[in-house]
Amino acid sequence: MIRNPAEAVRPFFEPRGVAVVGASPNPRKGGHIVVANLKRFGYRGPIYPVNPSGEQILGLRTFASLALVPEPCDLAVLVVPQPAVFEVVEQAGRRGIGNLIIATGGFSDMGEEGRREERRVADRARALGIRLMGPNSIGTISPAAGVVTSITTLQPLRPGGVSFCGQTGVFGSGFAATIESGERFGIARIACLGNKSDLADVEFLEFFARDRATRVLGVYIEGVRDGRAWARALERVSRAKPVIVLKSGRTEEGARAVSSHTGTMAGADRVYDSVFRRAGVFRVDGFEPMFDLAKAFEFCPLPAGNRIGVISITGVGCVLASDRAGHYGLRVPDFSAPALEKMRAVVPPWAPLRNPADIWSAIEKVGGESAYSVVSSAAARDKNIDILGLIFVLIPESDFNIAQLAGELKRTKKPALATILGGAPDVVKKFTETLEANQVPVYPSVDRMLAAAGALASRTGFLRDRKHNPVR
Repeated sequence: MIRNPAEAVRPFFEPRGVAVVGASPNPRKGGHIVVANLKRFGYRGPIYPVNPSGEQILGLRTFASLALVPEPCDLAVLVVPQPAVFEVVEQAGRRGIGNLIIATGGFSDMGEEGRREERRVADRARALGIRLMGPNSIGTISPAAGVVTSITTLQPLRPGGVSFCGQTGVFGSGFAATIESGERFGIARIACLGNKSDLADVEFLEFFARDRATRVLGVYIEGVRDGRAWARALERVSRAKPVIVLKSGRTEEGARAVSSHTGTMAGADRVYDSVFRRAGVFRVDGFEPMFDLAKAFEFCPLPAGNRIGVISITGVGCVLASDRAGHYGLRVPDFSAPALEKMRAVVPPWAPLRNPADIWSAIEKVGGESAYSVVSSAAARDKNIDILGLIFVLIPESDFNIAQLAGELKRTKKPALATILGGAPDVVKKFTETLEANQVPVYPSVDRMLAAAGALASRTGFLRDRKHNPVR
């Protein structure tokens, strides 16, 4: 058995060969979908469908038993009825396959009888030197390796630096599709842990702390078993890369729902809050803010500090930014005299100019492209500014080819974030795609943009404060 907790996880993301036990010729069955996903994602290792019928599945030879699967194979995905799981674990032991993902539910997620059967399966796997994900887990996704074990149909995901880990299959199903179609950041790894009868949060956190492919980590947790080990592992990951956590079960009602979902005890929420503060992770209240922060950390360099310069087409954007910046730990300082002098080249003499900068008068004078380019360039070079926030309203009078400005923002050493306060859907889509292709994250509200900018600044402060305080 692999004892290093980080290395115990690696075969689940980078297997040399994958067996799908319960593979089916029926395209509606999970065992068919896993095989189809692996082929669609371009997995380069061998795929071994296991089905006693002998019928080919998607052009692949099938095997009557896991014991008959040839080399190389170091991962098996079990999509079989609950009563058959124990025997498949036995077959894996005889065959020497050391890593199993059990997609099957009906264990501790279904009460005491299921909990006893889960313990029996986990105890036998442990005795055979087998590591388990699940039960009730749809496993892992690693786009660069072409690995996907989800039992829901997915299209290939763009590789990137964001990883997600948690006690939910939604990361490896609906959210994977949402991220690919709407968020535009790339995925490094996804791990859906299920009931955590063996491999659990600690092993995966240890892996992500060392994983070079992962630059940002989003975590969903319902509860943990070894709280001290988990807290230490969480702190190690946070020292290496930003971690965003959604912890459910905060209320008594939520804790009951957690117990019925995966058989996990949620624990006292104030204890988790203390751990999160100490570790320097970002606690969020939903998946939407998790994706917002993940995109900011993936696209943007960290700022030198918390001073934001806001450039807006509309006065309401300036007011909203001024009102909410402090809530997210941001300061809105005055622009320096040299920066104001450069901005004055496009702003009429009569127009007030301060931070946040309302540049509608400049747009009337020189057009949207020149106004935004000159003012944002001056702000980017301003010694008083660490972060840029750009607010657009995409009406015909302010529409322009955003590509040049997006390229300029990408080349700056400072993080730039944007929000679009309305416009025709096709114009909003064009602006968003062009900006985000140049690593400028776009948000649908000023508040969400500021929350992301505040997280970037908070990360800088955390690393600065902890620089000389090594992890115990």
